[in-house]
Amino acid sequence: MISTHSEVVCMLSLLKTVWERWMDFPLQEGQIIDQGRYRIDRYIGMGSYGLAYLATDLMTLAPCLVKQSRPSKKEKGTELLGREAEFLKQLDHGRIPRMQAIFTEGKHRYLVMSYIEGLNIEQLLFDHDKSFSQAEAILFIRELGELIHAVHQASMVHLDVRIPNVLIKDGELFLIDFGLARRYVPEERDRALCERLERKGSPSFRDLRKEPQSLYREDSSFKREMRAPLYSSDWFAVGHMLLFLLYSDYHEEEQQEERPWEEELALQPKVAELLRLLLARESEEDAMYMQAIEQACEELGIGELTFKQAMENAIIVAPCL
Repeated sequence: MISTHSEVVCMLSLLKTVWERWMDFPLQEGQIIDQGRYRIDRYIGMGSYGLAYLATDLMTLAPCLVKQSRPSKKEKGTELLGREAEFLKQLDHGRIPRMQAIFTEGKHRYLVMSYIEGLNIEQLLFDHDKSFSQAEAILFIRELGELIHAVHQASMVHLDVRIPNVLIKDGELFLIDFGLARRYVPEERDRALCERLERKGSPSFRDLRKEPQSLYREDSSFKREMRAPLYSSDWFAVGHMLLFLLYSDYHEEEQQEERPWEEELALQPKVAELLRLLLARESEEDAMYMQAIEQACEELGIGELTFKQAMENAIIVAPCL
């Protein structure tokens, strides 16, 4: 017998999850859609509002990515898929997926885009145990910042700059998943500032290693800050990504007490300054963040290098003691 409020909530949550899983059951491998145009080859995974598949364009025999709006999300999922298609169509960048088609079949809405094969940062960090030196991390952020700037120049905010959504292919970065992207809304700045004032402290190493479950859960203050349709939201997310990369080369001592990143990481002064700027998200000007990144590169003596060159040469900069 269910007798407590918490048990009722738990049961309702479980029923909702079961219903959504039933509604969002993925297409089968080999299934043909869009009147024979695309063949589903493999189910990739499920996001907040969409199901992703690796598919083949049977007209060109080229691989592509097919995104299906989640049936359980109803009109909201369809709306977001249409908005993503609009944004991808407007963007014209070689390292951002290209929109190829959008169509409705039966009760389902589908978006077709170019498929980018590569490892995302989450896979590199947690599945392949990749560690990034300080130099590699800064060059990575510089290249990512260029992609974000290209998005912002189109008056868009990505709003989902996370380690699963940045791919590395042949030493180059690609930014994917524009499902949550929105137009820039400068009026949101005051509300975002109020939320920032409620959030205290710097993230600890242990908090960061819980990603993605803890930092990106729906009720996390980090996620709420990251979703404000402001350019600074994307740079704030870049700051957390930089922390992930820097902590990948950090070795925690046994029974070590939790400390803020300023005390745990031995960073060059300009790198620490950059990190504080990104996490403070006080500016809507891309130029301020990009200039700080360049200053960090100059301090590390890597201004003329690319991320690809750093990865190939395994460049290591001595920590600042």
